[in-house]
Amino acid sequence: MSATLSLATKQIRRSPRRVLAILLAALLSSMAITATGTFITSLNQSLQNELAAPTSHADVVISAPDEDTFSAVEANSAVTAAEQLYTGYASATVGQRDVWFDVQVVPETESLRWSTLTKGAWPSTGEIVLTQKTLETLELSLGDSLAVTIMSGDEPSERKFTISGIVELEPGAEGTTSAMYIAAADAPEIALPAEIIVQTVDGTNATAFASELNNTFGDAEEAPHAYTTAQYVAMLVDSLAGGTDLLATLFLIFVVIALLAAAMVIRNTFQVLLAQRMRENGLLRLVGAGGAQVQRTVLAEAMLLGLFGGAAGLLVGLALGWAVGRLAGITTVGVPIAWGWMLAALLVTLLLTVISAWAPARSASRLTPMAALTASATTEETVARRRVGAWVIGGILTVIGTVGAVTSALVTNFLLLVPSGIVLAIGLIVLVPLLVTVIMPLIARSTSRAGAVTKLAGENLVRTSRRTGTVVLAIALGGSLVIGMLTALQSASNSMQTMLTENYPVDLVLASEDGSELPSEVLATLEESSATSAVATVRSVPIELSGDVIPIRTAVGVPNEWNGVQVDSVSNNEILVPTWLVADPEEIDGTRVEIAAANGETLTLTVRTSPLADAIQNSMGFESFGVVSENTIKKLNSVGSPNYAWVIAMDGDSATLMSEVSELQTTYPSLDAYGALTTVQMFEQIFAMVATFVIGMLGLTIVISAIGLASVVALAVAERGREIALLRALGLTRNKTRRMVLFESVSLAGLGAAFSLIIGIPLGIAAVYSALGSESVVISLPWLGIAAVIITAAVLGIIAGLGPAQRATRIAPAQGLATD
Repeated sequence: MSATLSLATKQIRRSPRRVLAILLAALLSSMAITATGTFITSLNQSLQNELAAPTSHADVVISAPDEDTFSAVEANSAVTAAEQLYTGYASATVGQRDVWFDVQVVPETESLRWSTLTKGAWPSTGEIVLTQKTLETLELSLGDSLAVTIMSGDEPSERKFTISGIVELEPGAEGTTSAMYIAAADAPEIALPAEIIVQTVDGTNATAFASELNNTFGDAEEAPHAYTTAQYVAMLVDSLAGGTDLLATLFLIFVVIALLAAAMVIRNTFQVLLAQRMRENGLLRLVGAGGAQVQRTVLAEAMLLGLFGGAAGLLVGLALGWAVGRLAGITTVGVPIAWGWMLAALLVTLLLTVISAWAPARSASRLTPMAALTASATTEETVARRRVGAWVIGGILTVIGTVGAVTSALVTNFLLLVPSGIVLAIGLIVLVPLLVTVIMPLIARSTSRAGAVTKLAGENLVRTSRRTGTVVLAIALGGSLVIGMLTALQSASNSMQTMLTENYPVDLVLASEDGSELPSEVLATLEESSATSAVATVRSVPIELSGDVIPIRTAVGVPNEWNGVQVDSVSNNEILVPTWLVADPEEIDGTRVEIAAANGETLTLTVRTSPLADAIQNSMGFESFGVVSENTIKKLNSVGSPNYAWVIAMDGDSATLMSEVSELQTTYPSLDAYGALTTVQMFEQIFAMVATFVIGMLGLTIVISAIGLASVVALAVAERGREIALLRALGLTRNKTRRMVLFESVSLAGLGAAFSLIIGIPLGIAAVYSALGSESVVISLPWLGIAAVIITAAVLGIIAGLGPAQRATRIAPAQGLATD
């Protein structure tokens, strides 16, 4: 064994540049697994730290308590302290920004407080404490007042608090949402009861005590339930970790593709190495080395390379996963070491490298000494007949996967798409290399008319089609996954945009807080902005409706130029009201109401619920608006100036428009802005973030595929040394030789890109239908992504073929003919 390892080490040292591709492939595979594990571990650890903070000083947590639970628990002799926790939400306008808070209560019992007071005093009635980070974010100081809108009750309520102190949380406990900590005396009025946290007498077994409480509470579904703190936090993490599990699954799909591409790179690179060492292996066989010993040496070399590359990948992946987590705003104490993921990364990389080298090593071990000394540089066996079994298995699996994907789209079942996609991928792994052997002759015949260079390249592709099929497969799987996700993302984005447009015809409403006329500069800025599709000035008037059926006290008029064009059409005898005024819109649709006009005339209008009325409501106010025609507004009150601006944003420009509005609010502090634009921006940011991730994973796939493609083309050049020399002797110039090799490389990359489009686009469409259903889907192809894949494939083919093409041009006719 030591002699085998020694020989393998010498082989690596003798040709470090040749094994660089294997080292890099092993590094990338280990890095991909480790980075994924580190990121997911960071996310879960951050989630656990944040969720565990309020219960971190308790022994037992009681969920869903009723009114009598607290008194009963507090009276228990094993309890030293018990506190009722509260939860709520609040918002505040600080400067020109709307900030949301989690409302949490500061326990009266000091030993149950999960934060440390660093400055000031704990809150009493009408006071709050904040962290230093929140104070800096809000640009506030100790002693300042903060007016907030409490959102926890039946209706929003305004409260003003004084900041009495600054607290520090345990590392990692502060989440991405700011929190305001209120006094226990204020909690019942502005927050909702949540859990009860309990400290027990020293020496009390928390598990046994929780079980004792549960026996007291009973087994009714609505009864309270006691947990140990560890059990409760674990339950919360499990309930909220579905997103991280889904994210991990998404990452692992790309990781599997990267591993598959890495395996092909390693296999093809070993084929090149063994082709170049054929004479050397022949000499080893002549001096007594057996075929098994040659195979063991190659596998030992693969094991060492996998170990070195995998170890380096652990460090790179650890740093990368932590860096991505930090960029995503995930807070953890130090760099989380995902030992399980790291061990899996190293083992998988080792197995991947050894298994990928097995077939080339086995082929090399079967060559006789004399055959190795006299054969041309090739280790690929010639197979005359196709594998009928592979065709049958690959075809069946592909059909099953396709039927499953179509079915998942028809029945809108995304869970069915996942196993169907796995079966389809397995089928394609078997089928695509076989399809390449069929397609290559067609490519050769179609290119033979373009000249001698392309004809030679086409014939070479036919001869090596079985081997090159693995590289085409790697490019196809990675590219199809990217194209599929981009298709799904763009279609989902357009579907969401369509849904928001239907439900919120107006993206943004701007108004002065005192209801006065909008400054002309504001309107001019909006109208001249490239981020706005349409801007209209709107006037409002106070109204009194007959009866108490509809609580509308203000009407706004749709501009004539917008009526029926940009928004829901409203006639002169209608008033549009929000759809959420009643549970069943049919209760008020068609109702007729009377409105007194300024001239004493009474107007009779028909009520109709409309999304347009939903879109213009101020979510932070208490007044509901009705929408009438501009002619009706003039009848109600012929005087007055426009005091609202309705804005429709250009698709994809919500962030730009929000930025411009923020600048206007800085100049005009009384300017109020509300509407669906923030929701639109959120969707755009989510889709942009996922698209960025997909493009990043495409980059990883490209790197591995480029290495694999270069290895295959290099092997083809090594195998055809005598042939190239003969062609050079017959007059083939260096330039034509270079073009021939580059044409082969670009053809393989292009074929992989073609398979990517054929597989990826239908898969993306199926994913959208599976997730959203047929009624709400707007299919949109990612033309930029498609163009990027095609261009990337061409560039990939050129880059991967440059090195082998240059080596081919260096083969001198005499040297090549004298190699045997």
